[in-house]
Amino acid sequence: MSYITNSFITSDKDVPSCDKRMSICLETNGFSFSIVTVHNELLSVGAVAFDCVPSMSEAVLMIRNICGEHHISPIGYNEIELVVATSCYSLIPDELYEAGNDRKYIEPLLSKPLRENVYCAHNDALGAQVVFAADSNMVSAFKIAMPGIQVRCQYNKLINADLIQSSRMRSVMLLHLRKEAMDVVVYCNRKVQLVNTFPCADTEEATYTAVNIMKQLRLENAEFEVLLCGDIDRSRYAEMSRFFPKANLYVGRDLSKDTLELQHLHTYRHVLILS
Repeated sequence: MSYITNSFITSDKDVPSCDKRMSICLETNGFSFSIVTVHNELLSVGAVAFDCVPSMSEAVLMIRNICGEHHISPIGYNEIELVVATSCYSLIPDELYEAGNDRKYIEPLLSKPLRENVYCAHNDALGAQVVFAADSNMVSAFKIAMPGIQVRCQYNKLINADLIQSSRMRSVMLLHLRKEAMDVVVYCNRKVQLVNTFPCADTEEATYTAVNIMKQLRLENAEFEVLLCGDIDRSRYAEMSRFFPKANLYVGRDLSKDTLELQHLHTYRHVLILS
């Protein structure tokens, strides 16, 4: 199985493994990863493309090999997380959550039996458990290769305290675009008003969906901001800005960077590993 390292940027700063966190986001055509210190200093970011879809065991072995090539040890970290994108999820407030019954929160939402395993991860900003479905073979392969790895879904990253606070006295619509889908979170007056994933084949469909959400929530005349992130390029940003003139790029949490290349990184494309 061959691969192409599309980008790899790293700092030469020496930091003990126990003071670092690693995030991995697996996609259909490759994966990306970041290494950040516990003090929110970005050390490394990488993006790798597969030439064809590997098995989960091959993908994990490939990730370990690539880490080895760049002298990155995937063990001994303060935390390692695997971030998966899913359209099957549910947010359960802490006071209503029953441990051990995760599947019951997902199955009523489906039109056919769920074949995937169900996992959950706590979202501190929301005070809720994010219950979601993910491929069990993928998760098992990572857990074997990287003991102690935490599994989270995109909404563990897109719902955060900074965005909640920024919605004071106004609304914020976060649009996270990815291949053939768009994740949407709407914040208003320090509350999460909407969380959903929509199939979107192209920019036109993503824009149409966002405009409909705006109308349904009656945001046309309100003070609100649109934040774009994920699979965004210059043309897509320009097209969506025609409908949302005040649109801005969402770059994730504030991370310090002591390497010039890292300072010029397009962080809005990597919010799932940098938020």
